[in-house]
Amino acid sequence: MNTERLPQENKMPLTWTLKDALASLFVKALSLAIRLSGKGSATSLPGKLVLRWHPQLLNALGKKLPPIRIMMTGTNGKTTTATFLRDIFEANHNACLLNEKGANLVYGITTSLAQAVGWNGAYHAQVAVLETDEATVGKVAPAVIPSDLVVMNLFRDQLDRYGELSTTAAFIEEGIPFTTGTIFLNADDPMLVGMGRNAEKQGLDVFYFGLNVSRDAGEETTTGLAKIVPHPKEVANCPECGQAVLYRSRSFAHLGDWFCEGCGFKRPDLDASITPLNVEANGWHLRLDHLVLGQGILLKSPLLGLYNAYNVLAGASVAGYYHTPVTAIQQALNTHQAMFGRAEKRLIEGKPVQIMLIKNPAGASEVIKTVCNDTQAHILIALNDSYADGEDVSWIWDADFEQLLTTHPNAERYTVSGKRAYDLANRLQHASLNTDWHPQVEASLENALHLALAGVKDGETLYILPTYTALLELPTVH
Repeated sequence: MNTERLPQENKMPLTWTLKDALASLFVKALSLAIRLSGKGSATSLPGKLVLRWHPQLLNALGKKLPPIRIMMTGTNGKTTTATFLRDIFEANHNACLLNEKGANLVYGITTSLAQAVGWNGAYHAQVAVLETDEATVGKVAPAVIPSDLVVMNLFRDQLDRYGELSTTAAFIEEGIPFTTGTIFLNADDPMLVGMGRNAEKQGLDVFYFGLNVSRDAGEETTTGLAKIVPHPKEVANCPECGQAVLYRSRSFAHLGDWFCEGCGFKRPDLDASITPLNVEANGWHLRLDHLVLGQGILLKSPLLGLYNAYNVLAGASVAGYYHTPVTAIQQALNTHQAMFGRAEKRLIEGKPVQIMLIKNPAGASEVIKTVCNDTQAHILIALNDSYADGEDVSWIWDADFEQLLTTHPNAERYTVSGKRAYDLANRLQHASLNTDWHPQVEASLENALHLALAGVKDGETLYILPTYTALLELPTVH
């Protein structure tokens, strides 16, 4: 790792008190007790309880973090990218601290840091990668003082919690003044480019990454005029003049090589890009061009789909910025294990299962594309409306279930579950355009899993598409 890229030293006092040590010990002990009881994964509750007694614990933990403190946020891809980046650093023999399993709110981050810190306030890790919920960035950044902030994308997600995208962007921008080094932004998202221009005005370095999408890989290629785009598509406006942007090429949703016909503003020059190449049975070839690492670097990724190409690119962008060698990036790809419902592959009752989290229209539609590639798929979809899922489930009407029902029209292959199972069944019936089309409905997720598995024959796979709390309820996840 090149130390020239290290941010300025954290000037905050590094006091570690007895109260800090006792609070961290409490988190460790409670976490162990919860795991041994089998009643949960101990990702958030210990932090929630300890902050009632010691509200300043996160500040104390943040002050002691290693100099490289990378915050990762955005609507989709945070967990996959953060885990991949951790794998890269560790492949290069740099111990990396990561808040596991997507525990990205204040309680979860506090729990993770308290579990990792030593009795004397020291961390073993040389690097910290903290996946952070969009609305939590402004709350965690003052404690962590990140060296780098990585923003993946902005999609409509949980409108009852965040409001529209401008509100989500404002939450993230609260973390920029506390960032000491570089802002890494997806240049394919016009709103993030606007965020980057604001960061530059504050004297921060901005590193832009994006995809080079061929006519075969993307949904759309134009020569200046936008074509009709399959839904869902977020509204994308020029960060300079506010006019709707057009695209030379689009990867999915509103991401792509955009430009404004009104004022001439366009996607900025890329500091790192990935070009998807050919797909083989055991992987996808990608070409990485990187400002620091060089041009025309060939990588092979087991993570298929354009959304995963963005995840690989974001991780490689940050790692390459710190002069981490390409061999470590490829090794991380070779050994990367899907995390916590992010295309997890399992055997349940002796049958192959793939678990793919869905939580908003853009992400769900990309997952649906993957399911559509398997002509023998069986499908279990679980929809909850708890706070962590978003209590407003109207987003299911913007997800492209029509594509799913066109490819897989047989109702016998579908099981729906969760607190809003009947809303989901209604949505799927509308997508089928057949009033006699009825999936299997089972509100109990455990019963629904057994019911869905019963229909899976040799050579077939069950795809489980749960929202976040439904993912936590799956018996196989814990």
